Amino acid sequence: MGIRDKKDSGPADVEGAFDDTVSEIDVDDIYVSKGAPKPPEDSTAPMAQGPGKHTPTRRVKTEGRVLQALALVVVGGVLLLNTTGSVDWSIWWNLVRLWPVWLIAIGFSIIFGWSRWSRFAGHLLFFLALVFILAVSVAADNPSLLERAGLTLPAWVARLAAPEGGAERISKTFVVKKAEAPDVTSRRISLAVSFGDLSLSDDESDRHLLLLADYPEGVGEPHLTKSVSGGSLEILFETGGGAGSFWGVGKTMPVYDLTAGVPTVRTDLVLDIGAGKGTVHLSRLSMGKIEAEAGTGELEMTLEEGTVPADGLRVKVGAGKVKLVIPASVGYKIAYSVGVGSISVEGTRVGVAGGGEAVHTSSNYSAASKTVRIDAEVGAGSFEVLTKP
Repeated sequence: MGIRDKKDSGPADVEGAFDDTVSEIDVDDIYVSKGAPKPPEDSTAPMAQGPGKHTPTRRVKTEGRVLQALALVVVGGVLLLNTTGSVDWSIWWNLVRLWPVWLIAIGFSIIFGWSRWSRFAGHLLFFLALVFILAVSVAADNPSLLERAGLTLPAWVARLAAPEGGAERISKTFVVKKAEAPDVTSRRISLAVSFGDLSLSDDESDRHLLLLADYPEGVGEPHLTKSVSGGSLEILFETGGGAGSFWGVGKTMPVYDLTAGVPTVRTDLVLDIGAGKGTVHLSRLSMGKIEAEAGTGELEMTLEEGTVPADGLRVKVGAGKVKLVIPASVGYKIAYSVGVGSISVEGTRVGVAGGGEAVHTSSNYSAASKTVRIDAEVGAGSFEVLTKP
């Protein structure tokens, strides 16, 4: 019986006809015919009510976004402390070394991921885990902060940030003797340290290079190669990675102590400091050119007048920090470009971040008997030039 025939029936029959008709209509057909999207079957989003229509609305999860924004603020604050030298870069290794904390947070987020507020609790756990690891790392590396506040870091917490013991340390000695390249008139020494503490000095010895390495087993293993071509000696020193470089070695950083001798040989020096710290003090070598790069690490170079490079100095800084100390009698010209970082001379900032290329010339450049050109490229870090008597 059709609907038209049912209309002639009584109220009960009409009601039955309506039920039969609705049962034969597919809900998908309604949305397709009206051109409206069908709401998801498991959607809990509220429906906006209006005359003759139902429109799904999107619920904005502001709570999770607020926590994500706060996490960025925390990370940015710690990075600022890193770039200013207030906090060591090694604290970031704890984010990986304490990987069980992240597993625990993920587990709880799965358990509580069945509702809106439980998902918020999962975001909150990740945020608290990040804050806990960074706060403990900062406090362990800067105990004076707690002392000024009258607080003491619990022993078990301090061990999390800076575990005692750890991998067995290995000591090795590498030597490149003058007898191995007796007739060279020039040399290029390249030092690439991914992480660790490096120091370089010079002396009057008959060794082209002496390296004393002390490092945790499997972490930062040193590699030294040399070659001679056309009266020139090429020495390359670089450090290996190893699993420890990713799991973190706390305060047991690899240490590399280098000394360059045979000062009469003209020397080009290339320095590449990744996430470590480098200290260079040269007083005897005959320097041709110096190239220095710091990724996220720190590098301090002190040059005496006789070791100021005749062919100039090139500095490239990522998010790290480079300090150059030269005699006040040396005139210098700095051609530089700055991203969001800074360049300063004698404590005074020169140039403007993002201002493109510029040149700064010392007041004694024209009259100085010894001059040097410095090409500097700075990203988010800093480059500082200081003079000494």
